[in-house]
Amino acid sequence: MTEIASPADNAVVTAPVAITGTATDANFLRYEVAIRPAGGSSFKVIAESAFPIAGGVLAAFDPTVLANGTYIVRLSVLDLGGNVTTDEATYVVDGGIKIGPFSVTFIDLSVLLAGIPIEISRTYDSRELSPGEFGFGWTLGVRTLDLQINRRVATWGWRIRQSPASGSVGLPLE
Repeated sequence: MTEIASPADNAVVTAPVAITGTATDANFLRYEVAIRPAGGSSFKVIAESAFPIAGGVLAAFDPTVLANGTYIVRLSVLDLGGNVTTDEATYVVDGGIKIGPFSVTFIDLSVLLAGIPIEISRTYDSRELSPGEFGFGWTLGVRTLDLQINRRVATWGWRIRQSPASGSVGLPLE
């Protein structure tokens, strides 16, 4: 049996919490718990064991080392026959308690283009689990907005509008 029991699916997590559940199989070999940002493609293993667990602690989920956002947690149980069963839960990491994050930015290019300053930079953030342009944790400075969807989109939509007077861009909901 493969089941994540708690925290509940779609829970908002603001402090470290134990992920509990069941990881058993008649021909059990091992289990692993992995996480990835919603919309990401690569999982990072945060716990694994060669011992089955029935209704106990599977892993620790620590939001203090993660950027705020939505994460998918996957429990995978592998048996001796090579079969894998999985269960997933979605957690929303929120809060300002970030212990020991490391972030650094390098400006690689700074030019004036038609009088407008343009900078290209790369940033490393230890809380970022997504594989970026230069590896895990790295992003280009041109990618400063990261939208994530954690709710079903309703009947309203987005419309981009630019104000001629100020030149500002707005994204009003309609």
